[in-house]
Amino acid sequence: DVESSADHAFEALVSGQPTERPDVALDEHDEAYVLFTSGSTGEPKGVVQSHFTWCHYSITAGLEIGDIQQGEVFAHGAPLTHFTQIFVHPTFLRGGTNVMLPGLEVETLLSAVEREKVTATAVVPTIIYMLVDHPKRDSYDLSSLQTMIYAGSPIAPDRLKDALEVFGPIFIQTYAGTEPGYVSCLRKTDHRVDTDEDVRRLASGGRPLPFTQVTIQDEEDNVLPVGEIGEICSKQLGQMLGYVDASRNAEALRGGWVHTGDIGRLDDDGFLYLVDRKKDMVVSGGFNVFPRQVEDVLLEDADVAQVAVVGIPHEKWGEAVHAFVVVKDRSTASPHFSCG
Repeated sequence: DVESSADHAFEALVSGQPTERPDVALDEHDEAYVLFTSGSTGEPKGVVQSHFTWCHYSITAGLEIGDIQQGEVFAHGAPLTHFTQIFVHPTFLRGGTNVMLPGLEVETLLSAVEREKVTATAVVPTIIYMLVDHPKRDSYDLSSLQTMIYAGSPIAPDRLKDALEVFGPIFIQTYAGTEPGYVSCLRKTDHRVDTDEDVRRLASGGRPLPFTQVTIQDEEDNVLPVGEIGEICSKQLGQMLGYVDASRNAEALRGGWVHTGDIGRLDDDGFLYLVDRKKDMVVSGGFNVFPRQVEDVLLEDADVAQVAVVGIPHEKWGEAVHAFVVVKDRSTASPHFSCG
């Protein structure tokens, strides 16, 4: 039998519950919960977090990342198992409303913004692309929307420029991981297109968040100079306690730093740029090729909507760079188009 919605009413859930705190010896840094992440290996790894970590997340997400305002109406445009769940608690703390959407359909999000007067949402970049390209987008009243947070994968700077033209400066990007926590943020004020440098900066993950240190390290754990490419490592209040499988900790937490497995660089102004996943690198003829960089070039073509670059076996080069391209509607591009 399907239970009625009344059985899940807030008042019904809390009625009859004890009003006194349980007498439990608890420290803020005690283990609180386990999140599972597969990273780039596909093998689920249990990540242990503390009570302090969750409190830190809520404050960081609400104040530094989400720009959550009093009375915010927050629509969750991605599964709560992804990253948008971190904005549920801060929204409630601000006296706001969380709007839970049943799926990733763009029509559902557009309808919810109009119907619920949504002021903020969190989505993955693919949803932004779909919103920009949606043929009936202008038929919805989206005037209430003031904040759109995106994360989960890199975004193409040219597509982000398109989004800024459509929606205005409402975007916030965050770079995070289950192990390191929330690392950096590209704020609304960083989403500018006034100069060439502004446009280049759209490819970054922003600056490190407060109480967060970020370094770029080489294979021997040496910190690399500004501008050089290496593994992104972070150290902060909100990082994991460790893995459930403690044998993984020595490798992942070398020197107290969380080694993210992401490849990137820092610029002179402290902005962090992701190049690719360490294990996604394609080695072709002895040269290291990062798929993300090739994808960004292909996405500069006006006919390209989405692209994914991978390495495939090659008799001569060991690996060859191979691109899967989705062209835009009504595009006349052939499978052999040239991208300059």
